[in-house]
Amino acid sequence: MSTIANLVRDAYSHWDDASTLSRAGRELHDRNRLDLSREILERTVELDPGDVEAWAHLAYACMRGYRPKEGFDAFRRGIERTGSDLLRATFAAVTPDKAEQARLLEEVRGNDDPAVRAAAASARHSAGDAAAFGEMRRLVDDPHARETWLWAVMNARWRGGAKDVDIRAEAVPLAEQAIEEHPDRVNGYWLKAHLLLAAEDWDGARAAAEEALARFPDEETMMFVRGRGFKGKGDLDRAAQCFLRAIGMKPSFAGARTELGKVYESQGRFDLAEEAFREIPVANPEYAGGAVSLALFLGRRGRWEEAETIFLDAWSRLQPWQQARVKQHPDNAALLARPRVKSVSG
Repeated sequence: MSTIANLVRDAYSHWDDASTLSRAGRELHDRNRLDLSREILERTVELDPGDVEAWAHLAYACMRGYRPKEGFDAFRRGIERTGSDLLRATFAAVTPDKAEQARLLEEVRGNDDPAVRAAAASARHSAGDAAAFGEMRRLVDDPHARETWLWAVMNARWRGGAKDVDIRAEAVPLAEQAIEEHPDRVNGYWLKAHLLLAAEDWDGARAAAEEALARFPDEETMMFVRGRGFKGKGDLDRAAQCFLRAIGMKPSFAGARTELGKVYESQGRFDLAEEAFREIPVANPEYAGGAVSLALFLGRRGRWEEAETIFLDAWSRLQPWQQARVKQHPDNAALLARPRVKSVSG
């Protein structure tokens, strides 16, 4: 059994041990404790500037914690300290600077390491190169490349793509392989559960979440997946219970509050739904997506003036990939078509 409290205790009691700090910091990143992860991984790279995985997780912890400039700086510092082509290729997939992306991809051209090739393919795929998806798919014997492709599958399926991938037959076994290799890390369990969600295998996703919770009892994302499984099967009362438990584990968990609001809305409990949606930007003020969720709810209730005002305030605080996701989702079309909103969102 692995808990967040144990990870934090191990880190602080081994503050001069880079390897212990690296393991704890990377796992805390994967378990969405981003502030703790940043602090521990900064200490890690201070002790061991050559730890490529620590640099990558530090950068992502900054970016996911609404500090993109610090994240980009961590990538650049890591590349300078390690000379790692894997960091170069990984950074190429997330930098918004197209010239920088092109330079990084050119620098790793010719590197035959499967992990580097997969990361570079991910960067090209995010830039619109459809053939890069197949390149990642052919490299899954490497653990880094395997994870890169599984993320690509999930993201593509959520956008309505990757229809040729049989998630249960092809992708889930790869996630299970990651679990077998590292049963003490949450990442493989997370991948398995979310792949099953992407496949709309509600029973499978719930079972995967319960498997994870037996080992990681304070893992709120797995309680969230369990709720999504119940919701997918139409058991809304049990879904709401799971989302409430996930919020109890991590009060700032915007995704659980959003799903709770949607459950109440579908039950016609509109006052409770509005309460849940209004709590999102309060509990997690840095997360602009919470305000968007509230605006969308108000729009569905026909309260357009307030919905537009809240949306317009949040829009400029969204990262480009978040704006793209909002525009791609068909449920958002009515709000996006409002003249005031359309004038800024395109």
